[in-house]
Amino acid sequence: MRTKFEKFWVAVKIERGFPVEVKCFRSAISAEKQEDIWRDSMNIDYDETGVLEAVVKCNRKPNKREMRESCFKVQSTRLQH
Repeated sequence: MRTKFEKFWVAVKIERGFPVEVKCFRSAISAEKQEDIWRDSMNIDYDETGVLEAVVKCNRKPNKREMRESCFKVQSTRLQH
């Protein structure tokens, strides 16, 4: 099987210098919309958001069990600090 590269967009929310939430999207527009939602309720003096491009190398198609696991899903993660 040929190596495949998947492109994702990652939105990161920073509160008082700590990353507190990360969400992955398949399009830059969706990630930027999430960034706008976060910015509406942020303290602009202490908090920040950002959108980053991430390229993931895939050597094979994931099986059904792997599709249910978080390493293959695009999902939201709330980080603890």
